[in-house]
This record gives sequence, structure tokens and C-alpha cells, in this order.
Amino acid sequence: MSFDATRILGWKRRNWQVGLLEVGRGVAGSPSRRRTRASKLTIEVLEDRIALATFFVVNSLDGPGSGPAGSLRSAIIQATQPGSGTNRVVITPEVTRPIDLTAGEIHFATSLAIENRSGREVAIRQTRAGERVFQIESGATEVTISGRNRRTPIIIEGGSVAGANGGGILVAGATDLTLTFVDVTSNRVSAGDGGGLYAQAGTITLVGSSVTQNQAPDGFGGGIYVRQGIVIARDGSHVDENSALNIGGIGVKSGPAPFEDAVRLLRRARPAATAPRPRLTRRRAISAGAGSPSRGRAACSSPAARSATTGPTGCTAAASSSLSAACG
Repeated sequence: MSFDATRILGWKRRNWQVGLLEVGRGVAGSPSRRRTRASKLTIEVLEDRIALATFFVVNSLDGPGSGPAGSLRSAIIQATQPGSGTNRVVITPEVTRPIDLTAGEIHFATSLAIENRSGREVAIRQTRAGERVFQIESGATEVTISGRNRRTPIIIEGGSVAGANGGGILVAGATDLTLTFVDVTSNRVSAGDGGGLYAQAGTITLVGSSVTQNQAPDGFGGGIYVRQGIVIARDGSHVDENSALNIGGIGVKSGPAPFEDAVRLLRRARPAATAPRPRLTRRRAISAGAGSPSRGRAACSSPAARSATTGPTGCTAAASSSLSAACG
């Protein structure tokens, strides 16, 4: 190879033993041996990380212990092992029938998301007397249960307990529970509160959901009862046709702060040209007529409440030491 070719190609062969020496592309200069650096392995200490996982429900079966493989009970038990993050349980299109719980209620103590992706409505139905559907223990900080849309909801039904709270769902600690396209219906509690749902503390949010035809004939909150926290109903959610000894619809014993709305009914923003409707929420509202059976809608529409209304919602505006906010 001539020196002119070396100037063009940028390489020059010194001899067959030494190999190639770089002299720079298109620039004449003294050849120098290529330097190579030995690779050095390093170890970097990272913070603790939890890899979240998705567990799939592929059948409608149930059974004792951890339940059959692929069942809802089995998926929830796997997803809520101690120390796990907010794992997901997804109900798949393979589930074509209601999920009848034959081995009692399903309880868990870590945060969790349950999603219906079956393409149809899925009923999770308790078949054993004296058992609710879900019990959420105090270790769970955030739980979401959601359908895909209004035509493919999750239905929670058939729960019944005596001498305890929460016929359909019991939130035993301070958990933020969000129900999106979920129907809580036909649950019952005897000698307790919260026919459909009872929460010890936290925020209960309904998004496009309904709580209907639940009963607490001896207590408070036929639909929902929260001991300390907030109930938010939005995007067309409704709480109606529930019954209780006191407060047929939604009852909250104490809110998170003085003068804060403990029951909030929210609507989507309306066009500017449309006249706004009256607000549905009354600050620190309670139901009058305690001690008499009441049927209630989300807007506090029991006959007792309507008899002492201070506005268009059917809610009284007085405060109470026993119930600071309620819809009856």
C-alpha cells in the first residue's frame, strides 16, 4: 500500500506481526499504537424497589383455602402477599358467568386494584349466609375496584352479616376506596351499620357507580356508613332505594375537619349557556327523624329529612354530636 493510499484510507500496515497503526484519517503524521482501556466492573447500590404484578382471573370458580387456580380468590391472595405493592387483579374474557363465593368472604390487607376486562358485567356474589363479599383490612391504604364502563360493571351483591358492620364491603381501617362503574346491591347487615358498605375511616369515592337496595334495619346507613371520613359521589353515581333504621342512604359520623363537606355530590361541568342547577351538597347536613325507619336517595330524600329541609336537597343544615353528615 502506498503512502498516498494511506492518506486516504487512514491506515498503514507496519508489518504482519504488529498489526494496524492509526495515523489519522486523511492527515499525515507519525503512527502511534492504539491504546485500549481495560473494562472495570462496578456495583451500584439502588434503593429498594417493588416490581408490581398483574394476576389474571380466568374462571368463575371458588373454593376453600387459596381457591382454585385462576379464580378470583386465588388471584387476590397472590396479589396481596405481605410487602407487595399495589398489584392488579384483572378479570379476563374467559370469565363468562357470575363469580359465586362458596368459601366465605374475600379479605386482604394490602393495597390492590381489581379490574373487569371481561367485556361484560361480572357479578361477585356471596352465597354463604353470615358472610360479606369483601373485607379490606387496615394494612391497605388504597383500593380500587372498577368496571370498564357502564355496560360492563362489577356487581357486588348477596353479602349479609349479623352483629357486625358492612353487609357488602367492610373497610376495617383508614383506606381510600374508589368504586368505578361498580354496583353494590342487595346486601344486608343486622344489628350493625352500613348495609352496602361500611368504612372505619378514609375516603369513599363513587365514579359512575350505584349503591342500591341494601339494608341496615337496626342501624345507620342503609347504603353507606363512614365512621370518620368523606364520601364523594360523582359522574352520575347514585345511592337510592336503600333502607335503615336511621339514614337510609349515606351516613358519616364525623368528617376530617370542622365545616368540611363530609358528603360531596359532584356533577360534571355544564356548558356556560346552561343555567346551573342548585348545589346538591349541604355542609354538615344530618337527617332528621332519628329512630324511625328511613329510605334514602343520595340527595337526602327521606320523608323525615324533607319535613325539616332548609333547601332544595332534602337535607337539614343543623349539626349533631352523633352524626355530623348524612344523607337519608
